[in-house]
Amino acid sequence: VIDQVSFTINAGERVGILGPNGAGKSTLLRLLSGIFEPDSGTIQRVSDCTTILDGNFGMSPELSGRDNCNSRLRIAGLSTNEARELTAEVEDFCGLGIFFNQPIRTYSSGMLARLIFSIATCKFHETVLIDEGFGMADAEFQAQAKQRLSKMYSASSTIVLASHSDSILKEHCTRGLVMVAGKIKFDGTIDDAIAHHNHG
Repeated sequence: VIDQVSFTINAGERVGILGPNGAGKSTLLRLLSGIFEPDSGTIQRVSDCTTILDGNFGMSPELSGRDNCNSRLRIAGLSTNEARELTAEVEDFCGLGIFFNQPIRTYSSGMLARLIFSIATCKFHETVLIDEGFGMADAEFQAQAKQRLSKMYSASSTIVLASHSDSILKEHCTRGLVMVAGKIKFDGTIDDAIAHHNHG
């Protein structure tokens, strides 16, 4: 899916990834985050990173929302007390009520999206990798999520954002990578990248 891509993202850069559906944007984010490993070549990561993607990677369907949250936070290197405190914050933010203590296999896709988003955004990270196509639930939670994302964008030093929204890309990014069929066809300012993407 990704073919001979090579680039560097420096600390503090705000990079937008553009391209049509199927171009490889989501796959590239998964490679950058370590969810996928490349068949060839190498990826070097030198900062603390979180991902907000459209999947439930690392989640156990038989565990409750609470246990999944605690498990992911412990894997991320938090102490028992830190994980417990942040799990309480996740419980409050995601608004799942009694379902937070139920197995996530019983969740609707919207409930699962709430949980995953809440876990991914409960702690500050130096680098944030986000797929703007990440599915959200109802309008009320979408509004909460957008507010939280804006705070994350402001606080994080490095952002890599895949989006189809020109306005979101212009607001949060300064550099743009345009992908077509698994290759990077353009790398430049976000305005030039948007123009290249829209007009070819």
